[in-house]
Amino acid sequence: MISTVESTVALPSAGRIARHASRYYVRMAVICLAVGLVGFAPTYWVPLVRGTLDVAPLTHVHALFFYGWLILFLRQTTLVASGQVARHRELGIAGVALGSGMCFVGLGMAIGSLKRVLALGAGDGGRAFSIVSFSAVVLFAGLFAAAVVNARKPEVHKRLMLLTTVSMLQAGIAAGPSFSWRRRKSPEHRSSNRRWS
Repeated sequence: MISTVESTVALPSAGRIARHASRYYVRMAVICLAVGLVGFAPTYWVPLVRGTLDVAPLTHVHALFFYGWLILFLRQTTLVASGQVARHRELGIAGVALGSGMCFVGLGMAIGSLKRVLALGAGDGGRAFSIVSFSAVVLFAGLFAAAVVNARKPEVHKRLMLLTTVSMLQAGIAAGPSFSWRRRKSPEHRSSNRRWS
């Protein structure tokens, strides 16, 4: 009876499960890239296209590293999904350099943001809120370092790399169209604009 049931139930093979998991990470990479693009559209891409973007030069460097990481993550997941593991490992060296650079650029952005807030007179409130930016850099660096250390453990490495990528999207989500619209409509945002204008 048991053998009859086993013969009629088709269990997924290990290879099929692995292929499904690989496609999952490709999909997640696409979603992360989409969130990054849509999230920063109101505050970066649209003003950039219109020629109204007024930001520090470091912001453009940060964008280069940020989107470079998202594109590299997508490329790396597609390489694994297509069975090109050797190429994936070779390109991983560039990922280490890119991730390391992101830590320094992110720290520079956090310091610059704090200076701008203090220049506007935010004081203690600005210093307290700056923990969000600095903690984001620390979180990214910690997850990234853990992923690199576990590079020879694929099941651990790929999960940590996904967490690393997701951790850097919080600013993009907060700056997204929905949140931007709500901020513009809120009385706090309008009073804040009047206060600093």
